[in-house]
Amino acid sequence: MKIQYFLTVASTLSLISYSASAQDVQLHGFAETAYGARVEENAVLGNNENTLGETRLELQLSHYGETAEFFSAIDFLNDNAGGGASSLSVREAYIKFGLWGKADVKAGRQVVTWGTGDLLFINDIFPKDYISFFTGREDQYLKLPSDGLRVRFYTPVFDVDMVGIPFFEPDQLPTGQRLSYFNPLAGGVVGSDFTSTSLTPDKKPANSEVAARFYRYLGSYQVSGYVFRGYYKDPMGIDMTQGAMYYPELSVYGTSVRGPILSGVLSGEYGYYDSREDGDGDNPLIPNSQHRYLLGFERQWWTDFTLGLQYYGEFMQDHDSYINTLPPSTPGFDELRQVVTARLTQMLFYQTVNLSMFTFYSPTDEDWHLRPNVTYKYSDQLSLSAGGNFFGGNQVYTLFGQFENNNNLYTRIRYSF
Repeated sequence: MKIQYFLTVASTLSLISYSASAQDVQLHGFAETAYGARVEENAVLGNNENTLGETRLELQLSHYGETAEFFSAIDFLNDNAGGGASSLSVREAYIKFGLWGKADVKAGRQVVTWGTGDLLFINDIFPKDYISFFTGREDQYLKLPSDGLRVRFYTPVFDVDMVGIPFFEPDQLPTGQRLSYFNPLAGGVVGSDFTSTSLTPDKKPANSEVAARFYRYLGSYQVSGYVFRGYYKDPMGIDMTQGAMYYPELSVYGTSVRGPILSGVLSGEYGYYDSREDGDGDNPLIPNSQHRYLLGFERQWWTDFTLGLQYYGEFMQDHDSYINTLPPSTPGFDELRQVVTARLTQMLFYQTVNLSMFTFYSPTDEDWHLRPNVTYKYSDQLSLSAGGNFFGGNQVYTLFGQFENNNNLYTRIRYSF
């Protein structure tokens, strides 16, 4: 058994054991069934039409005491679209306690989220699950948990949020089973018949990841600074000696601001991605350093209708060096990649019906992704959701263009208790 799983299970068993003697222990959770399928043929995947087909039971155990609290969430999943296998996973399992009234400590398996973007991430360098995101699972499953230690310090000048992750956790990317995808080693879109391995950092103290956020309010605006040292969460490097993708070393330095303006909310974020293994930008097998930035505005325009807009950019450093080292006839990335997004949300029937549309469009990549959804809250316990994921693009190697033949519809029914 891998050591991180041992620690996760051990912490969960400790929480459950502790709950036997604790008072005010609460048990909540939900049962959910979800189904999704492609709406068009995909020559790479053949007759495999299902993108979702699962039954999930999540049990949440929590206790909030005067000196400490704990929370655990365990998922029992039967996944027909993933081969019919049943599995048990610990989504969260942590203990939280205070230190002398000046710090909070959170230890165990937990989901960490920070930054100002709406489905766009700059300084949030924590693992994501894009298989869930592109197939119709609830948005909460976009964020993956990490085993680690989180400490928040409170000072008169600013507060500090520090995270230490001893074991590298990568993004979960399409593997060709539910969604076809572009693989640079294959030079095209592939399915499950193409085997690709990714080399992950060795599990040793020297490869631990650390992140910190420094934040405070200036008037009505929250201003934050960020530091991260670890690895890219996607296998963006190519090791030619082993013929495999791998996760290059990465440091990120950034800042963000968020606050009210013009009857709405303004957000801005910046991050410098320091690709530590390609400082000069002349190695085409490793991503160049980048400047990433984001500007967003959200406002309720009439009763129960909200519109949120974002502009996002990635500016590649040393782009000329990158282009000059590409092999002949190899397509390269633009110096500036841009993305605009729009989120439209309308609540109806006393806010029991939620109509939403989230749109990604890149004018530089010339690709797009649409995410329509309708959710009906029948009662406090029962809700029904339906939606889709639609993709398009002119090139198969762009982020959304590679999924052009993976358009899908999904439905979910959830009972919470």
